[in-house]
Amino acid sequence: MMEILNQLMQMVDERENFVLATIVDMDGSTPRGKGSKMVIRRDGSIFGTVGGGKIEALTIQLAKETFQDKKTTLHDFSLSSKDASSIGMVCGGHVKMLIEFIDLSNEAVFQIFLQAIKLVKEQKNFTILTKLADDSAGSTSEKWIYIQKEACYEGWGIPKEVTQASCGEDIKIIEHNKDIYIVEPFCSHEKVIILGAGHVGKAVAEVTKMLDFRTIVVDDREEFANKKRFPTADEVCVVDSLNNILDTIEIDNRSYAIIVTRGHLYDKVVLAQLLKTNAKYIGMIGSRTKTNIILKELLEEGYASSDIERVYAPIGIKIFAETPEEIAVSIAAELIKVRRQPHDA
Repeated sequence: MMEILNQLMQMVDERENFVLATIVDMDGSTPRGKGSKMVIRRDGSIFGTVGGGKIEALTIQLAKETFQDKKTTLHDFSLSSKDASSIGMVCGGHVKMLIEFIDLSNEAVFQIFLQAIKLVKEQKNFTILTKLADDSAGSTSEKWIYIQKEACYEGWGIPKEVTQASCGEDIKIIEHNKDIYIVEPFCSHEKVIILGAGHVGKAVAEVTKMLDFRTIVVDDREEFANKKRFPTADEVCVVDSLNNILDTIEIDNRSYAIIVTRGHLYDKVVLAQLLKTNAKYIGMIGSRTKTNIILKELLEEGYASSDIERVYAPIGIKIFAETPEEIAVSIAAELIKVRRQPHDA
């Protein structure tokens, strides 16, 4: 939903009915992961993607049928060996697709999507539950939405195993009697904090926004850190000093911190603060010699080896980048690697 939010806002505002396709389960090698979404309009136009190719073409065809019968259904696509060859995609995996008719003339459905959009914009976590009665054989689905940690299940008639599953961060499919429940958590945007508004910071901000990161730029120089130079950034923060950045910005386990200040002394000051946070990613620009000196100094000042090992330095995938734009691409590649890395890796 976060990838298609802007387009969805307009459709909900105009109460335009649509079909929503979501990958709710997958295994093996697939073109897109769980939670990937595509909106199909009545005229056949789309936004978002569930993987492209024949699987997407088949999904669009199923959506056209869904506009006619208004049923919510689950479909399986095999992408291995003979089955995959028949649809022109030999990825080697399996995809389960939820295809829903979203009737925004229904006030309850309209309110759910209205609230979901509001919560996404407010950076709040929430979960949407979808119930498919009779194994999705044609009955109209039911939906509920709740804000995590503020849920009240009494009177909803939702089985206990479903409510327990709703505490995680991954989509789950739960069968209860003849009903199927899709539990879909929506977590707040992952955010990139770019410490330094110079040439590299500017190039990085342009790329991270395209990767659906909430992008925040921080610097102590207003002539560099401003919306004119960073039109794609969600926030541009001018701090009094780089010595106290945590007084201004909030960093959590969904934060990716990129240190690209104007000098190694500032890099060290910023890094020392970031090591006290639970940021998911901390990367620091510089040559291996420079970054090793900074890391060694921090060790001598009492930082633990486990803290130092968290730092990606020199920052970025090694592609022998030279220009700010090339460096931004190498950094973006590393962010993607960390983002997509399995939890148990």
